[in-house]
Amino acid sequence: MGDGKAWRRKVTELLHRMFQLQYGGAEASKFRWMQGYTDGYIQAVIDMGVIPERAMLEIIQAERGEFLDTLGTGPRAEAPAGTVKQAA
Repeated sequence: MGDGKAWRRKVTELLHRMFQLQYGGAEASKFRWMQGYTDGYIQAVIDMGVIPERAMLEIIQAERGEFLDTLGTGPRAEAPAGTVKQAA
């Protein structure tokens, strides 16, 4: 998988594209195709022993949080004035 970090860049890219479709209101078929492609790539990386499954799940969680932050809805997004942000 290249220079040892290529898989990480590819996973990040795939997740970002998938989240864009998921949260951007894309057609369900386009999102599902991208979800399957991303899942297959991630599973191959895990199956090859490049990274343990738990570590991959942590990467996915972090990438989702960062993506949602860019939309202003993530765990680190600012709560509107006068409100209290609930812990997830």
